[in-house]
Amino acid sequence: MVGERTLFTILFDERTTLGMVRFYANETSTRLEEIFARTKDRQHSSEEEVKLGEAFSDAVKDHLGDVFGS
Repeated sequence: MVGERTLFTILFDERTTLGMVRFYANETSTRLEEIFARTKDRQHSSEEEVKLGEAFSDAVKDHLGDVFGS
């Protein structure tokens, strides 16, 4: 977990050592937690709010289906 609500997932193959994955995962999750904390503290007006929409959600689902073969 990164922060309170984010699952950090890493895919790697046999060419990558577990130590290397752990090293970069720890460093990356620390940086992501900092970014999430800063963004949580920012105040946005409703005009600044970004909405991704259904097209984005559908594209992500399709891409994940391609990656994981479902």
